[in-house]
Amino acid sequence: MDRIRRFLRNGVEWGSLSRMALRHGVLAPVYAVLKTAGSPLVPSAVLSTLEDSFRANVCRNLFLLKELLKLLDLLERNGIPALSLKGPVLAVSLYGDVGLRQFGDLDILVPKKGVWKTKEFLISHGYQPWLRLKGARMAAALQSQHHHQLIHPETGVFVELHWDLLPKFLHVSFDPASLWNRAQRMTLEGRRVLSLSDEDLMLFLCAHGAKHLWERLGWVCDVAQLVRLRPQIDWVRLIRSARRAGAQRMLFLGLFLANDLIGVELPPEISQKVIHDGQVKRLAVDMKKRFFKGAAGPSGFLELVPFYVRMRERWRDKVRDSFCHTLTLLTPTEEEWKFLSLPDFLFPLYYLLRPIRLAVKYGGRLLRIFGTRRGAEAGI
Repeated sequence: MDRIRRFLRNGVEWGSLSRMALRHGVLAPVYAVLKTAGSPLVPSAVLSTLEDSFRANVCRNLFLLKELLKLLDLLERNGIPALSLKGPVLAVSLYGDVGLRQFGDLDILVPKKGVWKTKEFLISHGYQPWLRLKGARMAAALQSQHHHQLIHPETGVFVELHWDLLPKFLHVSFDPASLWNRAQRMTLEGRRVLSLSDEDLMLFLCAHGAKHLWERLGWVCDVAQLVRLRPQIDWVRLIRSARRAGAQRMLFLGLFLANDLIGVELPPEISQKVIHDGQVKRLAVDMKKRFFKGAAGPSGFLELVPFYVRMRERWRDKVRDSFCHTLTLLTPTEEEWKFLSLPDFLFPLYYLLRPIRLAVKYGGRLLRIFGTRRGAEAGI
């Protein structure tokens, strides 16, 4: 607390602090600390604004929790297994209160064979697909994506209906049968719901953070809380699973950030493994620069791929990822489908439209980068 008070006495740009707390998903802890430790040093208007935001987040989360339980009941009555990801489950299991974590949507995992049935149930209860896909577009989405997005037009509730935990381009695979067999139950508002096992959750959180280049401090807090609250984690099995998936460095990066930024203590044998991976330290430096420079995330494919390749420990994964990301770059997406509606028999034309759209989007940026380098080489 003394350290926080010294920090506050040095002067704070309160608007920037509030915006960063919201963007990084750490509104609740920032508000709690300022209220208890620094209230004499914090302008009352700042505390009032933070309190309003905190209360709005609590109300929104409670509403989303109620909606999640309704959806899980609906799926259970219709014989569809469903596992809750992130959102209310993570807030309650890691922080003990649904209001102490920020989230904006509901993530539900169902077996891939039950995706169509589940989607139809949600549509019959007022939800609408974010994009209305059918035919060739729907088949392409199932092959290239890992979830469908739906929204309720009246409540504004956004649901991501998953059949895989992570997008295919990340190449971190969870064996579906093992994942469902290891799933554990927890209590939400008196109801027992399925959630990921501790080991699967840890790998998922670290891979999810890596996917987004750890652009939110709140995701690092989630990893730290899981380490603190689950001393029974089977680290041997977890590392074996991560190594098998080629995601050991992703796991180590998440653990390193949790230790370095949040101060959570890692088991000695895990700490040694993490420290001995020099690339993890270098990646962590880059992630932290993005935190404190206020970067709002990568601006596109060109920025993402080098990071993804560096987060792989095996050369075969680096080569495969470079190749697959290039293929992914050339694969039509929702952007092309929204840009131009074509009948199914003309679907292959999207493969021609994709590079044209990308050339328009990135061509100017590539020319600027190339021009800058040419200028530097010429001493301009």
